[in-house]
Amino acid sequence: MGREHSGSDPGSVTGSGPLCSGPYFLEGVSWEVTEECGLVIRCKVTNLNKDSSLRWSKDGGPLTPTAFDPSSGVGTLSIPQVTAGSAGSYRAQVVDGRGEDTSTLDLLDQEFEKFLQQLSKHCALSAGPLGVQGTAEGLRLYCSLKVYQTHLKTTWSFRGRGLDQDPRARPGSSGDAVWVDLRDPADSDQGRFSLELFDGLDHHARHLDLTGPGFAEALEEHQRMK
Repeated sequence: MGREHSGSDPGSVTGSGPLCSGPYFLEGVSWEVTEECGLVIRCKVTNLNKDSSLRWSKDGGPLTPTAFDPSSGVGTLSIPQVTAGSAGSYRAQVVDGRGEDTSTLDLLDQEFEKFLQQLSKHCALSAGPLGVQGTAEGLRLYCSLKVYQTHLKTTWSFRGRGLDQDPRARPGSSGDAVWVDLRDPADSDQGRFSLELFDGLDHHARHLDLTGPGFAEALEEHQRMK
C-alpha cells in the first residue's frame, strides 16, 4: 500500500508512524540553506530492511546523484549552485517488498521566494570587509562573498550619497564578489564608501574609510597601471 505526504518548511514532519508494515517517512522532504550558500533537500525514513531504497525525482524526472544512509534513514539531495532552474516539485519515494511511501516538496512560487530570501541572508552574512585596489581606469572598491546571486540587492554609496548618481561609477559582480569601479579618481574621492546588501527582509552593510595613506596607495597603484 502506498501513501503520499507533502512538506515545505525546514523541519516539517510527516508520516504515519509504527502502524505501517513497510517503510515510511519519519520526516518529510524539506529544504535548508547550507553554510556554503547552497541548497540541500533532505528527508528521513524508517522501518527499513535490506531491500529498502530511496528514489528522488524533480518535476517527474529522476534525480542523481543523491545520498542515502540506511543506518540513520537520512536521504539528501545537494545543489551547490542555485539557479532559477532549481525551483520545482521534488519527490522522494521509499520502497521495498512490503510497500512504499512518498513525500513531496513544492519548491515553487512563494516557497521558492522564501528559500531565496534565506539564501540571500546567508550570502550577505558571508560578506567580507570592503577592499580597494588601483586599476588602469581608476579605483575598484570590492567585497568578497561565499556566493553572490542576483536576488541579493546591492547599493554602493559615498558619504551617504548613492554612487549610481556618479557617472564615473560602474558596478559589477561575479559568482563570489561585488564591486564598483570609479574612473578618474581625485582627492575629493577620499571619504567613507559603503555597500548595502538587502536580502529581501534585512539590510547588511559594509564600510571602508578610504582616506590618507590608504587612498594614496590605491591612487599610486592606479597611476602605475595607466
